Amino acid sequence: MKIFETVLLRRDGIPRNAFFAFCWAIYQRVEHFANYLLIGASGTLLDFGTFALLNLHFGVNHFGAQVCASTVGMINNFIWNAKFNFKKTDRLFLRFCSFAGVAALGLGIAEIGLFVTINLAGLHPMIGKCITEIFVTLTGFTVNKFVTFYGRKKAAPAAEI
Repeated sequence: MKIFETVLLRRDGIPRNAFFAFCWAIYQRVEHFANYLLIGASGTLLDFGTFALLNLHFGVNHFGAQVCASTVGMINNFIWNAKFNFKKTDRLFLRFCSFAGVAALGLGIAEIGLFVTINLAGLHPMIGKCITEIFVTLTGFTVNKFVTFYGRKKAAPAAEI
């Protein structure tokens, strides 16, 4: 994403200092995951906000609140990942269906995690949600990277002679 380039690099594309050069080298190796985490953070804020609003303010059961919250976060994350992270905007309907399937898998993991952490372990719903999100995020990134947004990079056009 451009934000990393702006912070870490000078206008001529050279890192600002040795620490930023180190950060830039790491970022280039994990670019998709770093972007996925940033995009996921926005989805997570929407997810947590929706969950808290529905569960804590309106008294919706935590399972129902989780379904609504996950849907809001999923739509946000799909749009940003397709357009800016993986840059795959072809076959959007199929990619969205795949992304929604991965989100459904994540929702299943989240529901099981919430049951274990809240109903069995007796933790506060927000603590249970935090613990559950770790597993959901790792699973979602892995499957989306290698299934939903899989595609060979297009070869650069050959120079004409």
